[in-house]
Amino acid sequence: MSLERIKTLAPYLKTEIKGQEMAIERVCDVMSIGEMGFTDSHKPKGSFLFIGPTGVGKSQLAKLVARHLYDDEHFYRFNMSEFKNPEALRDFIGDETGNPGRLGKILQSASHGILFFDEMEKAHRDVLMSWLQILDEAQITCGGKVYHLSQFYIITTSNIGGRDIMESQHLDEQSIYEHVMDKLREELPPEFGNRFQGNIIVFNSLKTEVQFEIARDIIDREVAKIRAKGFQIEVRGSDVYEFIVKSGIDEKNGARPLESTAQFHIRRAVARSVLAGGRGHGVLKATFTEISVEPA
Repeated sequence: MSLERIKTLAPYLKTEIKGQEMAIERVCDVMSIGEMGFTDSHKPKGSFLFIGPTGVGKSQLAKLVARHLYDDEHFYRFNMSEFKNPEALRDFIGDETGNPGRLGKILQSASHGILFFDEMEKAHRDVLMSWLQILDEAQITCGGKVYHLSQFYIITTSNIGGRDIMESQHLDEQSIYEHVMDKLREELPPEFGNRFQGNIIVFNSLKTEVQFEIARDIIDREVAKIRAKGFQIEVRGSDVYEFIVKSGIDEKNGARPLESTAQFHIRRAVARSVLAGGRGHGVLKATFTEISVEPA
């Protein structure tokens, strides 16, 4: 991998992810160390546990790192809610019959990259315990064959303590971190405490100004797409941004629905304008219930 990609990783991530500067800095520092070859040969290149509410950028950060470092390749995602029943360990790492499991199938052809385990707390305890070998020794046995993972980054996410983070915005970051760590110890096996090489990263809830910054970027991109199709629309004032933030952010999903919300409302407004006999040109305006295209 080119060191130039590591040099430009932090600026790239900060343009794409808002409100998580400390998380970005920590990830970039660890990956810089990994790419310089300073990690132990019997450990993964880096291992992280991302903790925070849904929709604050945990999964997005992992995906964007893979996009920047590996051109969207070598990113292997596991939805851990799919491994929650008693037979989950066999599905995950195979068995003595030679079945390699889903992880083994990937490792048969992949020698490096990012292994991304999403929402780890939803996995069966036996699956969780299998990770200890990965984190301790950078190896795992799948279907009777040992695979070495010293050239992989391990990124795991959890929503444990997410509600507490959402409700604790009045606390400083250290207090929130300590509170979330207490919740983590309550809900996960104690063996996990020191396995992430100190890289347990608590993601912030999105403050109002960050929500508007994210919405503005999404809306601007969508307007550019519409304009590229020949419809001369523009946004004036703050009403459209306020509408999208109000409609596209909720307690359960965070900012995750923002993009689809902006796309639907803006595209519908242009389509309605054209069908009503207009040309789809004008200024986007928002009421309490919808966005429309008004003559400039």
